[in-house]
Amino acid sequence: MNEKFERLDDKRKSQIINAALKEFAVKGYQEASTNIIAKEAGLSKSLLFHYVGSKQELFIYLYDHALEKILDDFFGSIDLNQKDMLQRCHQIA
Repeated sequence: MNEKFERLDDKRKSQIINAALKEFAVKGYQEASTNIIAKEAGLSKSLLFHYVGSKQELFIYLYDHALEKILDDFFGSIDLNQKDMLQRCHQIA
């Protein structure tokens, strides 16, 4: 992702991420509108692209972001010091 995006404050980043997640979830990649993402995030389209580079870069960032959150939640629920694999499986369930 664009270095400029990474330097944004958390509130602005969240606005862009949430608007993009909503648009991609509802319409899919092809039909998602960067105009709508920008509007929902409270930005102009040109400023959105200044931060994210392209629609594809934004989509890939969201994919990586979501995967990271899922893995953090998954591994956060497991005691990795637990030696018994059966006990680890019970922690997941």
